Amino acid sequence: MAGNSADSGRSVTSKVVAILLTFNDGTVHSVTEIARLAGLPISTTHRLVSELAAWGILERTDDLQYRVGVQLHAIGATAGCVPSMPERARRVMEDVSIATHSDVRLGILQGTEVRYIEKTAGHQPGRCTRRPDPCRRMPPRWARRFSRSHLRAWWKR
Repeated sequence: MAGNSADSGRSVTSKVVAILLTFNDGTVHSVTEIARLAGLPISTTHRLVSELAAWGILERTDDLQYRVGVQLHAIGATAGCVPSMPERARRVMEDVSIATHSDVRLGILQGTEVRYIEKTAGHQPGRCTRRPDPCRRMPPRWARRFSRSHLRAWWKR
């Protein structure tokens, strides 16, 4: 399961996902760039990228670079849905965590409780805390004041 990665305990699935996420902005990368961005050894990256290219998930260019392949485009085209607010927040939090090399936490007000989406530094995905933290309850007066003055205007945008 762990293999020869910089992070012990990293699954093959997490490695493949890390490779695919390097293409989230539509760029073209060499194997060395993919390895650096995904935090994987070059040998592991080469093996996985070659297999992804064989399946058509990635495509190898004439100048030995890789880009998103036909199969991955087909999967993306069938999705056709707008990402949810938590999914968009998770993507931004991934970027902030990578840029700052630190943990990121986003609080979402639900009634008088604040629920969190957390992204720890590293290659682990963000997670949503299901249970509200009892120490983080917002007083009802604050929740009403905040929701009246800010949330309505924000949602109308």
